[in-house]
Amino acid sequence: MGESKAAVAVALVIGLAGIGIGGYSFYMLQSNITPTISDLDDVYTTGIWYREHILSYTLPVTNTQIPDLFAQISIGTGESVYLLYTADLNLNDNSEARFRVYIDGVYNTPGFAFYETGSGSGQMRIAATIQHYITDLTPGTHNISIWAECALGTAWVVYSKLFIQSYNV
Repeated sequence: MGESKAAVAVALVIGLAGIGIGGYSFYMLQSNITPTISDLDDVYTTGIWYREHILSYTLPVTNTQIPDLFAQISIGTGESVYLLYTADLNLNDNSEARFRVYIDGVYNTPGFAFYETGSGSGQMRIAATIQHYITDLTPGTHNISIWAECALGTAWVVYSKLFIQSYNV
């Protein structure tokens, strides 16, 4: 019985100490805490585009556009573009896969992802992704697409998805 009273007393002291530290942090350090949501007050979405190719697609030896991963977007003055490409990438032993973002038929550096497996590693399935921000597009209509190649070995993707969002700052 005495042990349980001691445990309750210790728990009470720890709880009160936690409340005290939390209160101190809230009142004394409040000027050092910056709310992140206020940074986004002036940012708003102006357009969203989504494309997918869920079937299996074997990557060719030469750089080629992935089927269905093409979007024609329109942006206005002062708008930027956020792009996200995801896919399940399957690589056989000793293989290399490369993915690129093309805008208006031109490779857009640094929109690039490279994956490889070494000799003896066996088949691997990994998430292939490109996350890309484009801040220097001219206002107007642009064509955005994802291209891929398997420079060595054998590779294929399934569930390829392209998400594009334009926003104004």
